[in-house]
Amino acid sequence: MDERELLDSWKEIAAFLNRSVMTCHRWEEELGLPIHRLDGTPKARVFAYTDELDCWKAEKMHEHEAEHQAAAEAKTAVQERSKRIMLHTAPHRAHAELIEEKHADHGIACPGGFWARAR
Repeated sequence: MDERELLDSWKEIAAFLNRSVMTCHRWEEELGLPIHRLDGTPKARVFAYTDELDCWKAEKMHEHEAEHQAAAEAKTAVQERSKRIMLHTAPHRAHAELIEEKHADHGIACPGGFWARAR
């Protein structure tokens, strides 16, 4: 059986991840960084296996990419919906502008404009 590479301090774990010790503490609390403790208490000595850290990092990168992709797709959907609304309402706006021009030609004022009142 292959021996797993062991990191047995916060400094070694941080160096392996190329981050500060404080960042690794935060990642453990907020993101579930796979840290082990000798007796299970918060003040106990820590250790981590490099293969678990690599796997965790790859998983987090995949989650981040998926979230980024979902946000991009949502933005595109909103933009497409906005385009459809603009295309659908364009004839109505054009008609309202013609009515305003017609009334203006006859000396009839449309305070706020017809389109503003029609909404």
